[in-house]
Amino acid sequence: LTHAHEHFGDQFKNLKRRRFTAHTTCSCCNAAMREPAAVTGDAGQAYEVLTVPFVHKCFKHYFMKAGYSKFRDPTVTVVQTSAHMAYTGGRALEMKHGRVTFFLSKLWHATQALLQMKIYRIGNAWVFQSCGLPIGGPISGVGLEFCLAYLEDLFDSITWPKFARRFRLHGRRRDFVAASRYADDTILASFFICKNCLASMLVGTYAKEVPFDITTESFLYCSS
Repeated sequence: LTHAHEHFGDQFKNLKRRRFTAHTTCSCCNAAMREPAAVTGDAGQAYEVLTVPFVHKCFKHYFMKAGYSKFRDPTVTVVQTSAHMAYTGGRALEMKHGRVTFFLSKLWHATQALLQMKIYRIGNAWVFQSCGLPIGGPISGVGLEFCLAYLEDLFDSITWPKFARRFRLHGRRRDFVAASRYADDTILASFFICKNCLASMLVGTYAKEVPFDITTESFLYCSS
């Protein structure tokens, strides 16, 4: 949560800004804007609604980005400290005090096995979870992060360039919209895009796989 707070604070500081007057309007819908806009949202059942093929697609995408393939098997070294720092590289056959090195293939097979932890015992009954991420599983939080981050990457790389050209916003998404997320709790803020348009952007980013609800009640912007 602290990391999410710091991440959003840094993004907000780096946003393009403008002075608000009685004639300032949203760059998308021309609605009146008198202050920066912000919205929050979350998914009511994020873990349950994700489909198994999509979860595997996201895991495969990020393992491949890390360099894993049928021809390459890089390593990751985990430093056993209070912060559990990790970095790429290292020799898996070396035993170093305070460090453990894994081949990505081992991590891949471990994650695939952990994603199958969907059998629960309730009294004398056994229940199988047919879709989504394992509820309470050891890597369910990581799995949700992979899935939502994948959708965010698609928005930034594919949707935003089209959106920016349409509304003549010259720059990256991070230049106009500050965004941060803790699990599925998400916040967006902008000096150029109004609250309603931000809400549509937030819901639309995840809509293909995860239904999001806008949870914004009220915001009061206080300039420093």
